[in-house]
Amino acid sequence: MAARFGLRRMGDTRHDLYRCGRPSALFARTFTARNLPAWLRRMQDPRAEEPGRTAELVRAALRDLHTPARTAVSGPGPAPALADLLRQAVEALASSASAVDAEAGEILRLYYLARAGGHDLLAHRLHLSRATYFRRLEHGIGKVAEAVSRALTPP
Repeated sequence: MAARFGLRRMGDTRHDLYRCGRPSALFARTFTARNLPAWLRRMQDPRAEEPGRTAELVRAALRDLHTPARTAVSGPGPAPALADLLRQAVEALASSASAVDAEAGEILRLYYLARAGGHDLLAHRLHLSRATYFRRLEHGIGKVAEAVSRALTPP
């Protein structure tokens, strides 16, 4: 399974964390603007196209946004860093003419870019119910996933 996900083995842990009789192994994967499209294609289940898969990968990349090693471009070339693409997509969404898109962009900006607090605090600060807040959050993640996919798809 680790090979299918394109993970590289870092080594074993010192302890049998899951008490299964063998040490757990550590794996790593660096995401860049250059290798993300191929990785996204590899993640697709050939039996079922799951539209939420790209959104989950974008959500993970947004969580790692403040870890430059995970979102930097490796090697020469004009491809923008994944972090830059994510920031641009969030800012574009936040400045949208659509009220729903702008609200979703503001949530993403506050939560992922500014790290301004947890979900409950931000919902309160934005005067949104929890349900509306999380609907906007999911909407925003989907919109950013679409924007990043468009930007990373070769013409």
